[in-house]
Amino acid sequence: LPRDSWDNATTPVAFDNLKGMKAIDAQNGHACIINADDTVSCWGSGAFGALGLGNEDEKRVPTPVPGVTGVVDVA
Repeated sequence: LPRDSWDNATTPVAFDNLKGMKAIDAQNGHACIINADDTVSCWGSGAFGALGLGNEDEKRVPTPVPGVTGVVDVA
């Protein structure tokens, strides 16, 4: 994320590295977006493979999900 920590913000925070995204799905502990090029990036808790990265690692920045292209919706 563009912020240096995972602290809660008390005011809206700009996310410059998400410009051009087409859709977002935010869940309890993780989020995924459709990028401008119809790929998917996810970040947050990877528990139970939630980020689609083949592991349970936590990601603090939007990380591309390999092999996922032509996406039209994310949930």
